[in-house]
Amino acid sequence: MEAGTSTIPYANAFIEFSNAIAAGDLGAARVVWQRLGPDVSPEGQAVVTQALADEDWDVLHQLFP
Repeated sequence: MEAGTSTIPYANAFIEFSNAIAAGDLGAARVVWQRLGPDVSPEGQAVVTQALADEDWDVLHQLFP
């Protein structure tokens, strides 16, 4: 991470995404994922993007309990 870079926006988006998953709000999760996804590893992006596309709640709850 570069000096002066804040992780707060990422942390807030992660919490917002987790809360959307916990609430069963796939629409909100997809919106937040658009902001959060680019900051996640390519492997992680692929798994979460596929889980959202498939509406795979089991995977989403495992990743974001």
